[in-house]
Amino acid sequence: MTRAGSILKKILLLFLAAFLALLLCEIILEHLAERSHSLPERTKSYYSWSFYTYSGIRLSASKGLLKLRLSPGVVYENAPSQKTPFFSINSSGYRGPEISPLRPGQKRIIVVGGSTAFGTGLNSDGETFAVHLEKLLPGTQVINAAVIGYESGNELALVARSLINLNPNLIIALDGFNDFAEFHNPDWDPHVAGFNCFGVFDLAANQIAFTWEPLGVRLEKIPHIIFPQLINFSLNMENRASLPLNAIRSGNTLLATSDVFAGNVSKMAILSRGSGIAFLDILQPIAPLKPKSKSGLSGNYANFRSEVKRSLLRKDVPLLDINAHMRSFRVQDFMDVVHLDGHGNYLMAHLAAEYIRTHNLLVKRPVPSRNCRRQL
Repeated sequence: MTRAGSILKKILLLFLAAFLALLLCEIILEHLAERSHSLPERTKSYYSWSFYTYSGIRLSASKGLLKLRLSPGVVYENAPSQKTPFFSINSSGYRGPEISPLRPGQKRIIVVGGSTAFGTGLNSDGETFAVHLEKLLPGTQVINAAVIGYESGNELALVARSLINLNPNLIIALDGFNDFAEFHNPDWDPHVAGFNCFGVFDLAANQIAFTWEPLGVRLEKIPHIIFPQLINFSLNMENRASLPLNAIRSGNTLLATSDVFAGNVSKMAILSRGSGIAFLDILQPIAPLKPKSKSGLSGNYANFRSEVKRSLLRKDVPLLDINAHMRSFRVQDFMDVVHLDGHGNYLMAHLAAEYIRTHNLLVKRPVPSRNCRRQL
């Protein structure tokens, strides 16, 4: 064998060894991912999830417990008709049983929001905010239309597209933190602020690239087919490494995120009132933090809520800030900073039920406004 041939052989063996090493890492990461998704009991404060097209083609690398699908207008939604040991999704894509016709005199309440309102990580549907609220307000039917990750823009789109058609007496938005979290997003874009896209457009683009793009682009995407877990792992490590440098944003950006949130909530209130539906926004709580943390997350969230309350109260939007009632909560009521356990959800529902009764939100429907479109 010539010297050139010997060198070429060594290079090929080196590439083969590197490929096998990467393949081994991919197998290990895939095994760990599958193992975390198949745990028999809840071990985290969330459910694993996966993304699908509207027709049911999987887009994400992992097979999560909760199935989400692309959906017109709202970006994504719960895939309908799911049944797991921890939760059920009905044929309309809402958590819980099928929607039954109202009994004479019965009132319908719809809850929108993100993972806290949805009840991610809970052991059963019975531990959710919506179920507790229904029990605390006899004669009501409470529909849990929350979707994990939703921000105020997603919620507004869902209210306008689907929920008003259900003719509820009251719409409750239990939210705030997901919009606030955009304050920490180094890629915050005012053009899509208020919408959580969950990277689904990138997932869809990767799928399209394998079909319609030129050969060079398809070849470039081959590593995403062979090493999806390894690529996701490296991206997560890169994001974690860059977060401390980009996490602290200016007060103007905090003000901008609060303005976007308050604007979307106001529009939900206007749409609801214009359809003769009462509306209530509930600012979700965060767990009591150690003193060292209060100047960061807790302090910024307090400033965010302060700006939101100033704006919403000026527009006469009913508002309940759970954070003002934290004496009722214990640290152990939180599974993490923002997700509550069954008892924590009961406490939130108790405060909401008391507010609804005190302000007679179910007694009389608002008079539909002819100026609804002009107010928007």
